[in-house]
Amino acid sequence: MGVPVLAGDFEGIAVAGDRFFLINSQGLLLEFKEGAADESVSFHGVNTGLGNRCEVEGLAYEAAEEALVAACKTVPSGDESFIVLYRIRLSDLVVESDPILVPAAGLEAFGLVDHFAPSGVEVDPETGSFYLISARQESIIRVTPDGRIISGFHLGSDRHPRAEGISVLPDGTLLLADERQRGRAHLTAYARGPA
Repeated sequence: MGVPVLAGDFEGIAVAGDRFFLINSQGLLLEFKEGAADESVSFHGVNTGLGNRCEVEGLAYEAAEEALVAACKTVPSGDESFIVLYRIRLSDLVVESDPILVPAAGLEAFGLVDHFAPSGVEVDPETGSFYLISARQESIIRVTPDGRIISGFHLGSDRHPRAEGISVLPDGTLLLADERQRGRAHLTAYARGPA
């Protein structure tokens, strides 16, 4: 991508107005503008420093806070008592010092294991809550912006063998993308149910 061409394994994408962002597992954040089909675009790279705090996997735009939200798949200490999210302010692309800590003990109430390793994050534009998916645990949870788990369930490997991407459309449709496993990648759409 870009000028110069930059290859890499990016773990999340987010769009905030006309600003596009990609992030890799070490916290390198790239910002760029949308280009035409097959056009190379210039980009600006920022080392967020998140690579020293966690392995990043997932990025979303949180309009209410004018921030990006990066999910941590793992933390260096190996402590799994919290699921860790960081906000990156859009104004200066600096990571806020205090992370959002989601107590993993809250997973048990929904029949989920407490070793939840996020593979994607998205912000529900209607409610402001966060959706987190975990390919490893084949699960999805919904979390308040202050870190309280409000719902969760097991996805199952038969329907979602490796859920790595998540998005919410303006009408509330939830999209889950499964990474290719011995075949084609899959995209599944779930309509929002009645309130």
